[in-house]
Amino acid sequence: MKHFLQAAAVAGGLALACVAGPAFAATMQCTPGQQITTAYPSGSTYTADAAGVVVNVSAVDVNSMHQSGCVQVGLGSGALCGELLNANMNVTTDQPLLWFVPPLQNYRLTKITARNASRSYQAGSALGGLYTAVSKGGTAVVAASQAFTALHFTNATANLDLTLVAGVGTLGEYSNSPLVFSLTTGDGSAGTIDLFAYCDTGN
Repeated sequence: MKHFLQAAAVAGGLALACVAGPAFAATMQCTPGQQITTAYPSGSTYTADAAGVVVNVSAVDVNSMHQSGCVQVGLGSGALCGELLNANMNVTTDQPLLWFVPPLQNYRLTKITARNASRSYQAGSALGGLYTAVSKGGTAVVAASQAFTALHFTNATANLDLTLVAGVGTLGEYSNSPLVFSLTTGDGSAGTIDLFAYCDTGN
């Protein structure tokens, strides 16, 4: 079972979706760092990132990617819909997530998880949230007061599910609104985390 598919399965399963249309290239979940060099219909080759994600997969290659053990993400129930690798915990500037939900496709957040901390975060360290627009604009789906105190390096609390804002983070439905991570208070020391957003997508 692949890297994040295990976590998704525990949370209820990562649903496979239909192949994206040619107007929006597909995003696939593969093995972290996997190099996929099989000759695909489009003639492309692909390399997964550190989280196993491959973006801009031609629609004609999706079925072949499935044969390599990859699955499509960004569509379905509890699907991985965005990631931010190596988020800098010592800056207050915008850090947009790489977003996998197609344009004009509605989504509702189900979970946002922080993991892979480069160091332990203590009380009084970084605070910040996630927004549907840059410059802390749009809707705050995770509040600016979100703490990362419970996120520790290489122990039982190495995963932290962020608190979604009631009503807008837990029930709000959005379209054309990729999420942006933005700290209100920097940690004061160098450090990074990875963020993963999971969604239900609909019409």
